[in-house]
Amino acid sequence: MIFNLYISLFISFLAFLGMYIGGITTTFFKQYLPGKIHRLYIFCGGLLVGLLIFEVIPESIQQYDQLGLIIGGFLGIIGMMAIENIFHSKNNHNGKASNYVHGIIFLIIAVAIHNVPTGFAIGTNIVDQSITGSPLLWALFLHHIPEGITLMVSSILAGSNSLSFSLITALLALILGVSILGGISISNLSHQFNTILMGSAIGTLGYVTVHEILWKSKTTVTAREYIILVCVGLIFIRLYILSLELL
Repeated sequence: MIFNLYISLFISFLAFLGMYIGGITTTFFKQYLPGKIHRLYIFCGGLLVGLLIFEVIPESIQQYDQLGLIIGGFLGIIGMMAIENIFHSKNNHNGKASNYVHGIIFLIIAVAIHNVPTGFAIGTNIVDQSITGSPLLWALFLHHIPEGITLMVSSILAGSNSLSFSLITALLALILGVSILGGISISNLSHQFNTILMGSAIGTLGYVTVHEILWKSKTTVTAREYIILVCVGLIFIRLYILSLELL
């Protein structure tokens, strides 16, 4: 039990560190490339689309039932649409909150939902203490850097400070760690439940990426620049994932 707690905390720290390094990288670009933060936001949208297309969706199809993933995906999209309607109704009432505030809130929800099945999958596959020296942990750490970049860009545009970003990344890492501990403790977790949960993770992350980030940012730059930024994000994440596969 003590080892299980240790390993879940250790992996949570790696996830937090990866996201935090992504945030520091964003702060660097913001400082030395002033006025480019909106372009970096669109680039991050391309990163997330690439993560979904080149990693999350293919791996999910290999591990889970496709029908369950589709059902979960629809549930995730419907859930995010319902949350958005609630935000819009509140905006009509008090006249506050911006699209970027929506974006960071929805992104936090999407990443949190995504971390739950990911954590359970890691937990259920931990069979011995050799996991602490596995290259998979290095890949897990690197995987969270693009997420950290996107979270920091969203936080900056939403008007949040570095402390808020630190709390957000700590919360998301904690959710991952608790899910890993749950996966270790409940190795016979329903496969159908995990399938629906992973599908909902894809649906929520996809909705936030396409609707909240890319769609609502299309008017901040020219159409040509928009397409280039998204494509650069896709190419970058593809090369990034290929480099992780070589570990």
